[in-house]
Amino acid sequence: MQALPAGIFFTFTASIFNAALMKHLLIILLLLAAATAAPAQMYFKEGRQICCGDSLLAGYAQALDINPAQLGRVKAKKRSLGLLQIGSNVYSNRLDLGDALRFAFSDDSLSTALKSQLLAPGETEPFTFATNFDFNWASFSYATPQLGGIALRVRDRISSHSAVPNDLLALLLEGRMSDTYQNSTTQELVAASNGTRVSYSHIREASLGYGRALFRSKALSLYAGGTLKRLWGIGYYNTTIEGASIIGNSAFSEVYNINYGDLQPEGRNLDEFQRKILDTSGSGWGLDLGLTLEIANTVVLGAAVLDMGALDWNRGVVRAQASTASFIEQLDDPTIRTLNFKEQLARIYDEFSFEEGADFSAPLNTQMRLNASWLVGDRFSLSGDALIPLNNNNLEVMNYQAGTYAAGFNYVLSPGPVTTNLSSAFFYSSQYEVRVPLGLSLGFRGGAMFSIAVNDLLTFVSSSKDPFPGISITGLNLLF
Repeated sequence: MQALPAGIFFTFTASIFNAALMKHLLIILLLLAAATAAPAQMYFKEGRQICCGDSLLAGYAQALDINPAQLGRVKAKKRSLGLLQIGSNVYSNRLDLGDALRFAFSDDSLSTALKSQLLAPGETEPFTFATNFDFNWASFSYATPQLGGIALRVRDRISSHSAVPNDLLALLLEGRMSDTYQNSTTQELVAASNGTRVSYSHIREASLGYGRALFRSKALSLYAGGTLKRLWGIGYYNTTIEGASIIGNSAFSEVYNINYGDLQPEGRNLDEFQRKILDTSGSGWGLDLGLTLEIANTVVLGAAVLDMGALDWNRGVVRAQASTASFIEQLDDPTIRTLNFKEQLARIYDEFSFEEGADFSAPLNTQMRLNASWLVGDRFSLSGDALIPLNNNNLEVMNYQAGTYAAGFNYVLSPGPVTTNLSSAFFYSSQYEVRVPLGLSLGFRGGAMFSIAVNDLLTFVSSSKDPFPGISITGLNLLF
């Protein structure tokens, strides 16, 4: 049974996308990209900052990330085409920047130095680690004042979150030799492990959004919109420790090429196991609805409910339920030995009592988004944004995200044929605390656009123990 906690650590990382692949993608995007400029603001979406949002929203496919009502907020015909746009982030409350990145993307063995950082004597909060990866394969939008705006998009999104109490963490890293194990009773360790929560989800999504004006005037305009999303499940893992029980379920498609060990889940021929990029383990539907109010072409107020829906996992499903005390009593050697995603997951299936399970449904993390922007002058605007989760208490929720709140500004540094926007904000989340995102967008009169943003400027200029490295790139995006 000792393999379960390995999953607690490593099944929630997006390490199937290795660091070299990400580096090459970023280089390609930077070489191919170019961007637009207009009054703008920062938005937060699934763990990453989206720079200069207003310059990308009104009438364009990026409105699908924020508020579909923005698709219809146009005064002239607009079209956009986007390819290969990327956003990702990593967060840890205990690792420095370099180790946080290695923790997410490396397959190395667990070093003594990294183990010491994880154990962090004196820490009282659970060890927390989270990753997000959002890859937009392609998007298209078309909008006119008369017809409103329509947008289509295909993307993959990966989200993970873990919170592991410190006593359980010591058991995973040191096994029976840990001071925690030697100096505690089984019941004390059971109680200390309570509240462990780990989630990982990989979803492919095809979206169709539409927005239009309900009424429009110089003084006041109101827009409404919605997005229907077809969802396919690529991978899912969830483990919680509540009371005296460890509960887990999992479903991975052949994209992951997971070794299920002795298990033979329905729909899987492990003797001829091959990667199939279009293979899925489930499907479902999602829905977004939004309203946007524009006052005197100066103030914009928006409200949207995002990610209503669920995904049914029905292929390759395995589930487990065990006693926390049994796991602790059978603990021997350290469980956490490497940072290898598939090695750790294989131990779970081999050593922890996973069995072929019944189909199950996992809800999306429905969120309410409230945002406002105020155009103070031709080149300066202020903004506010709140993203409020509505069902985080559901232990099987996908794309887990704490609530976030931001207040920021945008300044047009250089209007003209090549226009430059600078956006920044003060950003707060109970998970990430106070951060300072920074973004830059470039616009070319011919209609090409490029924007780049980092989640937290302080992460890159200080030695914070709680790094929040993240990058979001909108490249290869043509506006015409």
